[in-house]
Amino acid sequence: MYYKFIYNDNSKRNSIGENFHQLINRINDNWFENYKPTNDLDYYFFNYFLLLYLFVERVDVIFKAINKEYKYFENFPTLQTIRKWSNFIKHPKEFLFTYWPIYYLEGSFHKELLLSDLKIDKDFIFKHYGSVKSERPLKLKKNCNVFVEVPDLENITKEFCDEMNFFFDLLCSNQILIDHLANTSTIEDYFDEDYLHNRL
Repeated sequence: MYYKFIYNDNSKRNSIGENFHQLINRINDNWFENYKPTNDLDYYFFNYFLLLYLFVERVDVIFKAINKEYKYFENFPTLQTIRKWSNFIKHPKEFLFTYWPIYYLEGSFHKELLLSDLKIDKDFIFKHYGSVKSERPLKLKKNCNVFVEVPDLENITKEFCDEMNFFFDLLCSNQILIDHLANTSTIEDYFDEDYLHNRL
């Protein structure tokens, strides 16, 4: 994507391409390369989803920059899921009033989970954390029997990569979009002495 936006001209620099490039490196180098598994599932879940959420926000900004009517977010269900779970992480609402919730991975069986317990899963998140207008999860207040079903992180990662590749292909296959975005994000003559002098 980066080279599409600079038209393969190395005298230029593109902020959109570089922005995504830095995020990808941050996940590859700082997250996966340094990953040391522990039992702190909630820690890894929170931090990983917030890293992925940085991509979601940037995709959103680009859609808005192209045309607000061009925002086909329904074509990106995994990005939507990441956004909703990130809302839960950032804006816990009544989840703040639960006592020692238990986290477990989707698809795994937790022997302590009973039918009478409250399970926070994808459906719960979409119902209560979809937007600021969503129904508040009042039943979480003073609740000691709350289980959080963390999405399968391997599946989420694969689906996230598929959707981001689709998004990059969407941008890079349309010259009109490339020209429009390059016009607002590409720095011409990056190595020009006057430009570099003004940065110092």
